[in-house]
Amino acid sequence: MSTVGVAAWIVSSYVGQYDIQSKSFGSLLVDDVWFAKMMNEAQVVLVTSWSDMAIRVVFSLGLLGATGKMKELLRCTTSRPSRVATDAAPTSANQLDSVGPLFTNQRCIQNDRADKNLNEVKTTFCGFWNEYRRRGLLRMSRTLFAMWGVIVLTLHVDASLRTPLIECDPKVNPMAGALPSCFTVNFDCYQLGLSGLMEEVEREWKRFDRNTVEKLQILHCPAMEMPIYIQKFQNLGEILVYNTTLVEWNANAALSGFHHPKLQSLSVARSNMTDGFLPPGLQSQEFPSTVFDICFAETNLRALSDDLDVKWPVCSIFIENSLLTAVPPSLLRLQLLILSLSGNPIQTVPRELFEKGYTHDTRLSRTLVRELPQNVSFVLNYATQLVIMNTSISFFWSWIDPLAELALEISSSTILAGGSTYCLDLEKILSGTASMFSEPFQPGHSTLLMNASEANWDILRQVVDCTTTTVADHSMSNLAYWDAKTTNARHGMDYPTLFSSASSYEYVTLSYCSFVFWWLVIFLIHFVTCAYNAGFAKFYWDYDASFLSYSLEVYAIGMPREDFLTIAYVHIALASAHGVCVLHLILCLLSQRTVSFTLESKALCKCFPKKNAGQVGQDRVDSIVSRSFTRVYMNLAHREGFFGVNGKHFHRIHIFREILETALQTIQAIRMSKYLPHPQLNHFYVGLLVVNCWSSVLIHSRWFWHGEAHRRFALVVCDCALDMMSTVGVSAMIALRYADQYNVALAGFNFDDLSDDNWVAQMLNEAQMVLVVSWSDMAMRVIFSLGIIMTTTNMKELLRRKPNRKNRLVPADGHNAHIQLSYEAHTLLSPLPENNDVNWNSRIQMQNPHAKKKVVCSPPRLTPSHGINLLFAFWGFVVLALHIYAITQIPLMECVPKVHPMAGVLPSCFVVDFNCHKLSISGQHDEVLTEWKKFDHRTAVKLIVLHCPAFEVPTSFSDFILLQEIRVYNTTIDNWGDDVAITNTYHPRLTMLSLVRTKMKDGILPVGLQSIDFPANLYYINFCETNLASVPDDIDAKWHVGSSVYVENSKLTAVPQALIRLQPFFLVLGGNPITEIPPELFEIYGMLYLILAHTNISELPRTISNPSMNTPFIDVRNTAVSYFWSWIDPLVEMMLEVSPMILASGSTYCNDLDRIRNGESATFTAPLQADSSSILMNSSEANWDRLIKAVDCSSPLYDTMFDLLGWDGMYRITV
Repeated sequence: MSTVGVAAWIVSSYVGQYDIQSKSFGSLLVDDVWFAKMMNEAQVVLVTSWSDMAIRVVFSLGLLGATGKMKELLRCTTSRPSRVATDAAPTSANQLDSVGPLFTNQRCIQNDRADKNLNEVKTTFCGFWNEYRRRGLLRMSRTLFAMWGVIVLTLHVDASLRTPLIECDPKVNPMAGALPSCFTVNFDCYQLGLSGLMEEVEREWKRFDRNTVEKLQILHCPAMEMPIYIQKFQNLGEILVYNTTLVEWNANAALSGFHHPKLQSLSVARSNMTDGFLPPGLQSQEFPSTVFDICFAETNLRALSDDLDVKWPVCSIFIENSLLTAVPPSLLRLQLLILSLSGNPIQTVPRELFEKGYTHDTRLSRTLVRELPQNVSFVLNYATQLVIMNTSISFFWSWIDPLAELALEISSSTILAGGSTYCLDLEKILSGTASMFSEPFQPGHSTLLMNASEANWDILRQVVDCTTTTVADHSMSNLAYWDAKTTNARHGMDYPTLFSSASSYEYVTLSYCSFVFWWLVIFLIHFVTCAYNAGFAKFYWDYDASFLSYSLEVYAIGMPREDFLTIAYVHIALASAHGVCVLHLILCLLSQRTVSFTLESKALCKCFPKKNAGQVGQDRVDSIVSRSFTRVYMNLAHREGFFGVNGKHFHRIHIFREILETALQTIQAIRMSKYLPHPQLNHFYVGLLVVNCWSSVLIHSRWFWHGEAHRRFALVVCDCALDMMSTVGVSAMIALRYADQYNVALAGFNFDDLSDDNWVAQMLNEAQMVLVVSWSDMAMRVIFSLGIIMTTTNMKELLRRKPNRKNRLVPADGHNAHIQLSYEAHTLLSPLPENNDVNWNSRIQMQNPHAKKKVVCSPPRLTPSHGINLLFAFWGFVVLALHIYAITQIPLMECVPKVHPMAGVLPSCFVVDFNCHKLSISGQHDEVLTEWKKFDHRTAVKLIVLHCPAFEVPTSFSDFILLQEIRVYNTTIDNWGDDVAITNTYHPRLTMLSLVRTKMKDGILPVGLQSIDFPANLYYINFCETNLASVPDDIDAKWHVGSSVYVENSKLTAVPQALIRLQPFFLVLGGNPITEIPPELFEIYGMLYLILAHTNISELPRTISNPSMNTPFIDVRNTAVSYFWSWIDPLVEMMLEVSPMILASGSTYCNDLDRIRNGESATFTAPLQADSSSILMNSSEANWDRLIKAVDCSSPLYDTMFDLLGWDGMYRITV
């Protein structure tokens, strides 16, 4: 039932309503209630998510499992059961019992007989326990299932007894507390007993699922206050406000493209607005650009804001039967397709209204206009129509003559003036009761429309429609519909029927629906690619100043900073190319008023003004240039030219392009396998690549023998799909996974994420697939993006819609009257077909009408291209085999993240987790060299060496050019020679070196850490829990001044002079058996921390010649220091109001201080001397506050400055 029954049940209810001929539900689609019900039930029939798909798969596999069990349990008995069969029955029963879900302990009953009594088995403890456990689990599971059934039944009964929401269509009864879906919200304040206050509205709207709302209808609300909650209707497509007073619709509840990206229509009918002004909620700067219809009918709207033209999109606007007294200037600046101001008390019309050129329909019916403006630079649009019904206009100026000529050309009236003064005069003239118009003819009047002579009557009848029954007012028809709609009256609509025609050799002829589908596919391909390249260009335009660029620059990801603008310009050019394709499709749609890939020839001709005699010479020169360009274009880029989709070289060019793109896509697949840790995207991309390789053989098989056009179309579609995936798909899928983690304010990722090695490793690997990492990568992206334009152009040239039988194009001249022309799809630059070419093609076809049919129906003959196609198919098998082999291999243990590189490519390895214990090696040179050969050294950023009893650094260490950090833990370094030393030449990015719980040979610093070419960025050097006993005297000439040096819990017996000369920023010597501190240590300028904790010192130096005045923090915790000298007083005074300068918990001094504060002693144990510190050795009670501010005697959080506990938690050996 879950797999088949529910879906089949729902589908069966729509079978009778489905129109097979039109392949749609016809007029039922305009019935909101029916459509809402159908949409809800479609979500149960169709797959709506991957989890839904998984549920269906589980149910289907459950059918297989259940029927399999049924077949195993059922058997057929014979008519005459034999004695052998009867005897075998108990055995069969035992066998059936043995395959059940609950097993008994075979060890306990293996020596028992098959017919042994169950009570005897229970006498043993093991048998009793197994039987008890089996029966207990069985009872428990059955009880739980029964309880769950009762719960589900209770929830269903409770839901079915509840009253559905009155404002929701369709009516549903959700169970388990789920919010009901609500395709159409009929928010009727009269039925709900509400006035429309904000709290009332928001309370009602929270009762249904806001994500399911497609239509919002607000009806009969006397005081409607729009809540902010409307911005949660993300899928809203239509808004109707009817018979309502809009008291408040603030900007915080405004309609915006961000919150309402699918909104298409906004209608306000029979409604009032506060003071007659447009609410702020309808004037957002981010007003949805998808809106194409805005209507105000029967409202008190009296004015529009002056900046509305920068807020509202290109659309049709109807403001009818309202209170506008003048045409708002903002409407004049808007690019409106239709503008209707009918029924407003407007007296004058500005001439700018007729000078825009892009408004198809201008309606001024039932206004107070008495005449049209005189001096108008009229811009004629091919679809221009003027409606002035029921006005006092009695004459026309001469600028309207082009509109009249258009009516004569298209044989349809372009001026609708029924009920106007002009039409009343015209009716008198045509009836013979008058001989001229009531307005005398004046200079500047229209010579066509003001000519009352009988010879001009036919022109007047054809140009001006004076019938009063013409439905010219948008509001009149819509108001009737809305009035009926609120009383649940439904009206049907009829749709035209399309006729089919035969396909030809050069085209793939489609039905109207199929043609619309492919038009939308091609439009979306260009639109998505344009948006992707534009977004990428914007990203690189601002990338230089972003935190992300600096974060990735540290790891050498991407191109140098000076190339960012160049990359942006390249993507701007690619976006512009696809944008032109998008614009061309839109212009085709507007010019032909249907989906098409070509501009209408008549519309094109109208775009060019008529030439005068003085322009003839220049026109001839232009004509020669134009013909030359056209000839070159026809020979090269036209559909039958050298590169055309119907050209004789198509397959050769396609094979060359296929070789190039397949090679690049194979490289892309290998790079993805090297860098992407998630295999799903790799599987998908390799699958597309393999299918594309196999498609050449499949398309040239007998399945496509019925048409060469179909073969070529299938080839370019496969290429387009893979190019789209290579251009947009891979990068977009990766980028979307990080969208939630990206911090827009920071222009990068959060510091918490960047501190996670595993996350950073994965992010950096995937970033190399998103960002441009080289010029060859940039060239690859350009090729793929241009490949999309080439393939979609070929698709547009091949596709053709079945012509309507009533709209066949026939040549005007009688010589060619017998030739029936068919519609041909052209690209953006395609010239219109010439009559000569048409006639020539027609004559060839007349001579041998079956020639092309024979070519199409015959199977393709074997050519060298078939061998190349077989090579493509073989390459597909090779790529698939390499991918399968790669994913079956165990990834390297020491590499993070884990990847599965194919084709023998070494895996990327952001973190090298070289654990000798897990690898079962000691760390000798050959062992390390062997392991390090398994990954790409150039991708390693962090090297971690763990648990190696005899580690020797191999020569390949010099290949780690991107290395930034080295960590050595619980390791004995046997050999780190000068030939593999850390150098700026081979490790220019190294910033940190840490040796923890590590032993060095003889306690001497390895030679590999003493290179004279020490890395320029290595300023953090850490030794913790090591046997380091000395530091070379010349280390200050090798390491960098101002470094932070940690030598903690090691074997130093004295402070090395070389470290003092190094002038470190941090100097940590805690935990070493040091007994004496040299005075020079306190003369270091710029040192911030000096850590001497856990050493054997008993005092600080008595005299210091030139103490540093930058006030370092001094740590003498857990030492025998008991007093301080006077040289420290100035430093202490500087830090009294900031922070304790001296950390001394556990020292003799702090012990004395605690006894003094507790009253156990009056003085320090150390005798007061003449040069003692006057601050720190003053034990008087008046000085206690100063002592507390100067010396911190609180217990520390950690025993070491270095994060030893953290390292032990991360790297210790776990059993």
